[in-house]
Amino acid sequence: MPWSVGCPFTWRKSPTIMEMSYSFAQCYNGYVDIGFLGFAQVDMYGNVNTHIIGEDFHKPKVRLTGSGGNNDLSSLTENMVLVGLQSRINFWRRLIHHFSGTSDRRHSREEAGLLGNGPVAVISPWGVYDFEPVSKRMRIKSLTPGVTFDIAQSLTGFELLKSEGDIPQTKLITDDALKIMRAEVDPRGVFTTMPTA
Repeated sequence: MPWSVGCPFTWRKSPTIMEMSYSFAQCYNGYVDIGFLGFAQVDMYGNVNTHIIGEDFHKPKVRLTGSGGNNDLSSLTENMVLVGLQSRINFWRRLIHHFSGTSDRRHSREEAGLLGNGPVAVISPWGVYDFEPVSKRMRIKSLTPGVTFDIAQSLTGFELLKSEGDIPQTKLITDDALKIMRAEVDPRGVFTTMPTA
């Protein structure tokens, strides 16, 4: 069996090999300082579920696409930034199935045999979150203009931590930078268009 989606066994008789093997090789050799990962669910410690929604592994409510290299990146890059939608289902109190990260923050990544610092931030349309250094729990770093703590908390399935005082507003992208992103970086809208129902 291949040891990952980037394993050379998966390349056999492939007409084309794209950049995945190159990207994984960079991770394995310690060249990636920051990795960006999507998630279906994230818990208060930055553990990620990309596979199954529901209690029963064999009869899930939703079966997702799977890791796609998520575990490789979260295990081997120096710092992870998690990016995804925020709701009480996506920001889940305790993952039933998790496939990236350590089981909880009582154990260090080093004890689990993982490299790097793990998740250092979570970005959603409603805010930017980091992790409190002692408890390792998710904490509000800044919120999108117009979003209050109560709104962010209502969209989260666990208690969010916050620092004393006012919560900073997330600095929004400028119109000029947005035009460049849409016209030059991602003209087909692959990464800059939100999925719709």
